Amino acid sequence: MRKDKIRLIAKQGSNVTVRRFIGPLSPAEEEMTKAIVGRLSSSTTDTKNLENVRRGVFYPDFQIDSGDFVHNDTLSETYVVSGTFPEPYRDQIISHVATLMKCNHLLSIKSSVQVADSRGNLKMELKETYSHVPCYVEQVTNELRQFDPGILPDTDYRIYTTDLDVKETDQLLINVRNEGQQFKITARDYVTYPKMLVLQVTRDIRKG
Repeated sequence: MRKDKIRLIAKQGSNVTVRRFIGPLSPAEEEMTKAIVGRLSSSTTDTKNLENVRRGVFYPDFQIDSGDFVHNDTLSETYVVSGTFPEPYRDQIISHVATLMKCNHLLSIKSSVQVADSRGNLKMELKETYSHVPCYVEQVTNELRQFDPGILPDTDYRIYTTDLDVKETDQLLINVRNEGQQFKITARDYVTYPKMLVLQVTRDIRKG
């Protein structure tokens, strides 16, 4: 059965590139493989999941983990892995299955750092620490607030991405309707999705 699954992935799978962020300003690790990527079952009643969540089936020996980014080379789509589990058959693992959240934006982050001016005076400035990180951005609506009471009153968007090292004083930049907009963090969540970060953000008037 394991060999059959490997042959199935090799035959029907798409070429994908898996990226894993190491840290601020560090290049991401990349590895190419094949995976069968498809939509969730049509029996799923959550419209958000049907539109934005995929199921990926990877080779049994391939290391895929929560927080990894998967780029589907065939569809030019990027996903962030929100969970994984092994697919067992008798006493073997025949594949690894991943829940993939489809990314719809790129995120950049600036952090406050202390710098010296030409006279040696110290001041705080915003410097870029992460650039063009894929993420899934969800607009916070009144309907969503009723469904999820954990959303803060001043939150405009929720952002799902990999486990980035961010501070609540950081500034986020994303494109909304093809216009670059700045946001500040109202809440950070490293718990709900292991090795991922869920941010609540509101618009920021600070100059970048």
